[in-house]
Amino acid sequence: MFTSLAIKNFRGFKDLKVEPLDRVNLIAGKNNTGKTAVLEAMYLHCNPCTPSALVHVNEQRGIHNPRVEDVADWLFFNPSQPLITHSNDNQGVGRTAELAVVDVQTAQRPEYEDARKLFVAALRPEWWTNGARHAVMRYSDTEGRAGLGVGVAADHSFPEIWQLNRMPAPCIFISARDRVIGGDLRPADDPATALFSDIEREGRQNEILPVLQVLDPRLRDLALLLFNEKITINAQLEGMRRKIPLALVGEGLTRVLLLSLAIARASPGIALIDEIENGLHYSVLVDVWRAIAEAARRLDVQVFATTHSWECIRTAHEAFSQDGPYDLRLHRLDRIDGNVQAVTYDQETLGTSVEMAMEVR
Repeated sequence: MFTSLAIKNFRGFKDLKVEPLDRVNLIAGKNNTGKTAVLEAMYLHCNPCTPSALVHVNEQRGIHNPRVEDVADWLFFNPSQPLITHSNDNQGVGRTAELAVVDVQTAQRPEYEDARKLFVAALRPEWWTNGARHAVMRYSDTEGRAGLGVGVAADHSFPEIWQLNRMPAPCIFISARDRVIGGDLRPADDPATALFSDIEREGRQNEILPVLQVLDPRLRDLALLLFNEKITINAQLEGMRRKIPLALVGEGLTRVLLLSLAIARASPGIALIDEIENGLHYSVLVDVWRAIAEAARRLDVQVFATTHSWECIRTAHEAFSQDGPYDLRLHRLDRIDGNVQAVTYDQETLGTSVEMAMEVR
């Protein structure tokens, strides 16, 4: 489990540190302070030598087939400098991931010789363009592991080459639009079905039911069934003879299913959830947080979620105060003199803020 994250030269962050981290980390802040960007930086950190991760991050925002030049313009605070993320975990391991976008001539400099050799060794004629820019990604940690990845835009695709003892932990990212990336998943029309299919294939569907039963105790079973020529998730409710499409049970239950599937699919690893309160009525948020906390602890998943809702923050504090260890941290992002800084609240400071109705969003 990560205990700290440092982000340098990414989107609006010149140099941001978020610490200490806990089992569940809720990220708040005004618009355009970079809440979603923290999740994106963590996703890249967990896929440190995988250039296609750059494409997936942009796809989460609805941008498809970006050029390498666009990646450089959109991802970097200063495109002339590398993007660096660094973390420490509760086992004492430090991890550093670096991304730079360089052209062929620049890649011949000594510090990019390894990337140039890797690219040339796997070269295809259509990849070679004078002045082309490559995404060069590096990874190293304090246990001696290291990796390298190179990506180049070619024919509206983003082929990648890598050399890596593949890194840290599984990572699943749910966007505010309910697109899902992570592992072998990319944004899909029905991410819940794709995730549930993976969980069912592994015989782990029973891990999901307890989370959903917090919202609807009538739920007895879930299954993938053909409905109107489309595979959908169906629910068996107590007292009903036949399963019905889950969408008919309620939008809130569908949203919580997606959250719980992400946590289960990420085990043991990282779940990133943008605008976690989307589609949920404030009256069920305490139960939702209790369910998320229980699932995260049981499946050994660290959760990072963004919100701009005071009710979401208040109910998270209430839920974690009621059950189990208080393994929640609120991180509020503030823009000060053009730089973004994180202020972290523990149980005492967040409790005081909630009690006094102080603004912490």
